[in-house]
Amino acid sequence: MAELLVEDYTRKGYVDGISIRLPTIVVRPDKFQQPATSTSHLNFLSSMIREPLNGQSTVVPVNLDLRHTVASPQAAVQYLLHAGFVMKAPQEAGDRTLQMPGVSLTVKEMIQALERVKGNDEATKLIQHKADPEIMRLVEHWPKELEAKRALQLGFVPDKSYDQILNHYMKDFGIPYNSNGDNCEKDTKADTRKRKSEML
Repeated sequence: MAELLVEDYTRKGYVDGISIRLPTIVVRPDKFQQPATSTSHLNFLSSMIREPLNGQSTVVPVNLDLRHTVASPQAAVQYLLHAGFVMKAPQEAGDRTLQMPGVSLTVKEMIQALERVKGNDEATKLIQHKADPEIMRLVEHWPKELEAKRALQLGFVPDKSYDQILNHYMKDFGIPYNSNGDNCEKDTKADTRKRKSEML
């Protein structure tokens, strides 16, 4: 409904706006987790990383081969900021709703990345796997990949990898990590500036 309103109100000249659709955002801090929400079945995508990094055990309630697309909070902020820049560029009719890009990978690959970035298996040993049929029913039909070609053409820059997403979280919360991917944040910002200059 909101996307239709933005499209229609822009067409009528009331506003000049676009709508962006974000992938699932991870890793979210614990205080922002709200169990009684329509997307609470996706909380495990953050808790399976956050809890082990804080020395707490956690349960992964889905099959390890489940594939999902995620993005970091840092990428989400950059998407919102860049959307304001894109609004100034001419938009085609019916093209004011944009799917944002993300990193698509399986739950197993997320766990492997955690061990790789952490540099040992101390965190991953705290992850238990116990598939929950109800949660599986909710998530198994979600899209595995997100089509974001238009957003990429307009200069929206996704996270380079899931390792980078973990680096962001661990750096923000002072958790020691393997710094091999730490330069990704600088690269992403440079990519954003480059794409903006290409659009001018």
